Amino acid sequence: MLLLMNSKRAILAAAAISLCSGFGLLHAEDAAPLPLADFSSAPSGLTTTGTQVTTEAKPDPSSAATPCLWVTVAPGPAGYPGIKFAPPGGAWNLSKYGFVKAKIVNTSSKKISVALRIDNPDDWKLNPWNSEVMWLQPGANGEVKVYFGINFGKPGWALKPENVSAIQIFTNKTDKDETTFRVESIEAGGSPGDKPPVDPKSVRVLPKDGFLIGGKSDPIDAAVQLEAKAGTTVTAEGNTVKVVLTANKEAAGLIKPIKGRWDLRQGSEVRVKLRNDGTEAATPRLLLTSNGGNTESVTAASPIAPGAEQELTVSFIPKATARIESSASAAKGKNPQMVADTGTKFTSDSTSALRVASSNASAATFTVRSATLANPPAVLPDWLGKRPPVTGEWVQTLSEEFNGPAIDETVWHVKGPNYYDKVSAYSANNVIIGDGVVKLRYEHKKTRHNDDPAGKEFDYATGYLSSYGKWVQRYGYFEARLKSPSAPGLWPAFWMMPDRGVKFAPEQWKRADTANGGMEFDIFEALTRWGPNRYNVAMHWDGYKAGHKATGSTAIYVQPDKDGYMTTGLLWLPGLAVFYCNGVEVLRWEDERVCNVASNLLFTLPSGGWDNDSLDNKKLPSDFVIDYVRVWQRKDLATPADGKQVAPAGTTAQ
Repeated sequence: MLLLMNSKRAILAAAAISLCSGFGLLHAEDAAPLPLADFSSAPSGLTTTGTQVTTEAKPDPSSAATPCLWVTVAPGPAGYPGIKFAPPGGAWNLSKYGFVKAKIVNTSSKKISVALRIDNPDDWKLNPWNSEVMWLQPGANGEVKVYFGINFGKPGWALKPENVSAIQIFTNKTDKDETTFRVESIEAGGSPGDKPPVDPKSVRVLPKDGFLIGGKSDPIDAAVQLEAKAGTTVTAEGNTVKVVLTANKEAAGLIKPIKGRWDLRQGSEVRVKLRNDGTEAATPRLLLTSNGGNTESVTAASPIAPGAEQELTVSFIPKATARIESSASAAKGKNPQMVADTGTKFTSDSTSALRVASSNASAATFTVRSATLANPPAVLPDWLGKRPPVTGEWVQTLSEEFNGPAIDETVWHVKGPNYYDKVSAYSANNVIIGDGVVKLRYEHKKTRHNDDPAGKEFDYATGYLSSYGKWVQRYGYFEARLKSPSAPGLWPAFWMMPDRGVKFAPEQWKRADTANGGMEFDIFEALTRWGPNRYNVAMHWDGYKAGHKATGSTAIYVQPDKDGYMTTGLLWLPGLAVFYCNGVEVLRWEDERVCNVASNLLFTLPSGGWDNDSLDNKKLPSDFVIDYVRVWQRKDLATPADGKQVAPAGTTAQ
């Protein structure tokens, strides 16, 4: 299962460069800042990602006394081109220090990213490194600093500073114009246990008893929490706010949290009560801003009379269903993007302000009496769980209710290879059936993978379901009612992968190839850090290497039903993929590249993901609950390959 990743997180996956020695660097002996590189001559222990990257040791032209390493990255295929320093003897002992930092100057004519990575010589599959990245404008200089145990500002690999095997510096892929930068110094500093300073924007404020403003919230600090636009006057009256708007289309009052951002993950909407304190009827317009983007604006249905109050609801759920542009419309070599003004990029855990304005840019005075986080249950349509969401002659092909005493092994594997995290073992004991549901349980216990006495032992155990080689279908409507686990750091998913069958090829990688018409469908994919109301849908095709393509949305907001479940679905027809939650369409892609290969079902619960928190053992065990899986096929699309398969002896899950 692969995910859409932003470039900052993707740096973690940069390929390692072979270990070299003989660089002539110093060994850490005391806590004074320790230079780790001498650029007075060409370093003998320096390697690059390939011929695309060249280096030269020479002084800074503005200061001949400052030797530097000049790095040139020519256009080429490397995803993360750069350089690597290796210590003499195989390792640096930096146990007396808290971080490594590098001073960099951007000598390019464009903005560039520069990442610093500190490596341990452990199993590379475990990502045994810590990293940080910075962006530099042309001509700018900066300092990128990696604290031991921290990856991009979050807890990461528990780096062993006494055994640092490499230091890497690299940038993003260079497609056109060359990238150049100058490394002025690399040194270890600080003290053991040092942590990065807290970025004020990283602070998250939970609304007190749900109140962002008013009610049980604290009094407003006007100097910190209020901002006026285009002549607007914004004042605090206890824990309420008066906004006096001018007749200007840019006029607005912003109300912010006392620090950083509001954390609204436990809700799906904010209900705002306001009063018209002006002398004329006026129509308010509200929205929430966040690090990712804004919600849709909400305008009162009719003007509010002077002295009257009204409640408006700002929902995180967009009215305009996310739509994806066609492959033909996408920029050459790029992934198809979400069509403008559809879907949302709002991130509820980083809500930065409530914006108050008036409709039609008219002058108005509003007093915001309260703003309250809410999470009402979804209202479900009658057809949900009974039929597909569209008309047609449909036949139900799978009704897995999990009502039996054990998992139906004619449909499901509970064992298989784990490609998705490197700390968890699959165990049949963690697939728990009872009370009409199946639970994939993630827990902290030493377990051998697939319960094999000879298998590798892991510190965590998880459950797994896959119909690979046992049940497949091409096209149809696929629906599952499920409840996401709540513990941080988990990555539950309901998804599909191609399975062309044993007659096509015995090898799993050929049968499950996402090229040649195949596709990975991520119908529901959540990072538990996002909370219970947000998840991801995605489609991946053309393999997972250089030609990989993907599209979807990481900001699907929903309201679970009264029991905390989501009913997620995929309508898959020739040239069409439409995703649903609780009977509502959440994303649509119409394109000839939509999968045309029979596929199997998977439910997985690894840890990790591209934007998650670390595991918290105190919050484990935690369950991914599946109430049912139901599938329909349209009669005119049915093929003999649909349904249960007769798997040859020894067939294992993908």
